[in-house]
Amino acid sequence: ENYPTDITDFEQHVRELTNRYKQVAKTLREGIDTAGDAGDEDTADLLTEVSRTVDKDAWFIGANAPKK
Repeated sequence: ENYPTDITDFEQHVRELTNRYKQVAKTLREGIDTAGDAGDEDTADLLTEVSRTVDKDAWFIGANAPKK
């Protein structure tokens, strides 16, 4: 799904970014499982490290959003 370029509300941008980061994190976790099932622990380890960073970034984006 394309990023909605017509939004102007800051909070909506934060929600959109957070949701996209969460989707990337989900896809990474699926890749970790697939690599592990294939016996490719090196790739699983690399994806795990990236997943940690993406999860952290998603949290930072969401946690620093203005509260209503």
